Amino acid sequence: MSLIPCTQNCLFQKEGLCMLNQTIKTNEQMKPNDLCLNFTPRSDQRGNCLADVSNANQT
Repeated sequence: MSLIPCTQNCLFQKEGLCMLNQTIKTNEQMKPNDLCLNFTPRSDQRGNCLADVSNANQT
């Protein structure tokens, strides 16, 4: 188990720690970012974001 702190909404984050035991191979859901090469968003992440609209008054 990893003791790497993690506060991202990632599939492998639990109670502030990264629970990924080893790097994962190619995964279509992976979205590497500046903080983590294995960042994989949780499936419910899209439910907590603002709508994608071109005009902010349309929300």
